[in-house]
Amino acid sequence: MKAIALVIICGLALLASIKANAELQAAKAAPRVNLNSAIYYTQSNSSSFNEMIALPNERWTQNTQESFNLGYSEKTYWLKVTLDSINDTERYLVEVKNPVIDNLTIFIVQNDKVAAQYFLGDKQPFNMRPITHPHFVFPLPDLSQPTTIYVHVDTSSSMQVPLFMWSEVAFYRADQTRQLIIGIYFGLMGIMAVYNLLLYASIKDNTLLFYVAYVSSMTLFYLSLSGVGFQYFWPNSLWWNDQSIVIFLLCSILFGVLFIIQLLDLKTTRKYLFYGCKAIFCCTLLVLFLSAFLNYSSVIQITIYLAVFACVWGVSCGATRLVDGSTLAIYYTIAWGAALGGGVILAANKFTLIDRTWFSEHALLIGTSIEVACLSFAIAERIRFEKRKRYDVQNRLVATQKIQNEQLELQVKNRTHELQKVVSQLELANNTDHLTQIANRRKFNQSLTEECARAIRFKHPLSLLLIDIDFFKLINDEHGHQVGDNCLVHIATLLTQCCDFAGDMVARYGGEEFCILLPELTSTDAFEMAQNVRSAIQNTPYHTPQVTIPMTVSIGVYTSIDTHAYPDKLIQYADAALYDAKKLGRNRVNTYGDSIRQQ
Repeated sequence: MKAIALVIICGLALLASIKANAELQAAKAAPRVNLNSAIYYTQSNSSSFNEMIALPNERWTQNTQESFNLGYSEKTYWLKVTLDSINDTERYLVEVKNPVIDNLTIFIVQNDKVAAQYFLGDKQPFNMRPITHPHFVFPLPDLSQPTTIYVHVDTSSSMQVPLFMWSEVAFYRADQTRQLIIGIYFGLMGIMAVYNLLLYASIKDNTLLFYVAYVSSMTLFYLSLSGVGFQYFWPNSLWWNDQSIVIFLLCSILFGVLFIIQLLDLKTTRKYLFYGCKAIFCCTLLVLFLSAFLNYSSVIQITIYLAVFACVWGVSCGATRLVDGSTLAIYYTIAWGAALGGGVILAANKFTLIDRTWFSEHALLIGTSIEVACLSFAIAERIRFEKRKRYDVQNRLVATQKIQNEQLELQVKNRTHELQKVVSQLELANNTDHLTQIANRRKFNQSLTEECARAIRFKHPLSLLLIDIDFFKLINDEHGHQVGDNCLVHIATLLTQCCDFAGDMVARYGGEEFCILLPELTSTDAFEMAQNVRSAIQNTPYHTPQVTIPMTVSIGVYTSIDTHAYPDKLIQYADAALYDAKKLGRNRVNTYGDSIRQQ
């Protein structure tokens, strides 16, 4: 947390250095002309340009401020600026550096004729602007002759119309610096919001949640105030562009108050401060509700007064808790003091108490950046304090808990090992034929289904051998079931020895029947394999101390091709081939294809 706060402080230093360098370069190259001292203005409810152009000079008042600023007013004004002729081929632009003016009607007059006319303002869709920019920028025609600019201003926001003339190249060069500053500011605020949101997801402290909401609201407020939101996010939503400034500023107050209560623990430490915050919270909700019914000019003025009062109250809360000995109140008081300073300077600028300068224009940005950085230190201090409180309790429990955990882990480990051993034995027993110790029919069916799916997917052949011991009933009748069982074990051993490739599977299918599953083996290879099995059994009789028992087998072979490897079909066709092998005299191998041809 403190590391990110340091990043924000470094970012502020970078912003200051970038701006200072930009101002120095502008002073050297003089690419910008401040037109504010050349402004003449008159109050008039008329929107007729013809009336204004015929108005005598004594009706016009010269602006004496560094920037044209009449504060909040319900009146409409006309502004006039006369430019001398310039004998060069440079293209020039005029910038109205206030993105929240409702309506601007621009008339550019040369030789007593209107050379160009523009309709600007945040009451107009953004795509109607002649030059894409958060501020109101319009090009000038050829300045080889004297030019007069008439501006009709009608706005419910503060009557601030700072006019500057730029060469086109210099304007876009300076605009790159502006975009860099705004990008760094929004980037830092975004990093801080995301980091604390992730931290909230980890430790579930509501202080972090209110802090994220406050930082996000302040960032969105500046996004609206700077005109960047109108440019990139809601260029066609005129109503929302008008209301977003008020709504985001009120949300900043709401979440800021909740954050103060939570961070300084006012509910349990200072009741009167807590109730004061609650009163501000309720007033903010009331203003937010009334914003849907009152005009913008009234609501924004009420909101500014409320925001300044909330900042003053916040500083008072921090100072009181500082007296109480709260260490985090140090960071908090500095933070809220910076926000208060930025807010007061902005309000004073809007109400014409101070001139509009670069510092007054960006005071809120600087103040909120310092505030966010210092509040990060405060939150880090709070988290450290909470951890320290829990640490003592945890230390008393950790020794006992460690012993219990070790004992439990040992018991669980032993029990898990026993269970795994039992499960492995049960799984082996469930899949193994008890007599022959090869796979049983259950295991065979499971493997057959898996190999069929694999054969269909990869279009590989799959062969199945069904094997039946010839005249096995006679062996049981003549030598007894014990000898018969030994013969089955003998046959299983021979089958296993014949299948020496990985993936081949030998299983007892039932009674004296066995099966061999041969993945990726062609029909020819499967037939050859079956012949080898038949020969091995014929040439390897079972020996007992009393008698030697020769045995033969009949084998049915079926090989699937393409995508026809279905379990029931493999068994059906292999069984049909086995039936034909027994029918044709036993002790032979027969494939399903041979059975079809014989039929």
